[in-house]
Amino acid sequence: MKKTKLEQLTEGLGKKLEAKKPKAGGGAKVAAEPLPNAAGGVERFSASFWASDTRRLDDLADYLRTQGERNVGRSLLLRVALRAVKLTPELVEHLRAAQAEDGRRK
Repeated sequence: MKKTKLEQLTEGLGKKLEAKKPKAGGGAKVAAEPLPNAAGGVERFSASFWASDTRRLDDLADYLRTQGERNVGRSLLLRVALRAVKLTPELVEHLRAAQAEDGRRK
């Protein structure tokens, strides 16, 4: 019997997940394969943001919508912001302000 597209996708996903499980007794982590894109792969990570930071992301998205841009998600906004930031002493001032807001010390 021919499999449906959903069955094919879930089976393929299951095989990929199984391949990424650590081998018994080895304990070694298996590196995730990067997703293909023009830059050669995507590295995923998790980050935590203050409510004021997420509001700023929403402000950026709102501004871009006024410029005719649509479907601008937070991940894309973060990539745009990283590319747009200038490496100046002002960046260090922003770092100090964020560290003060965070309240943690190393």
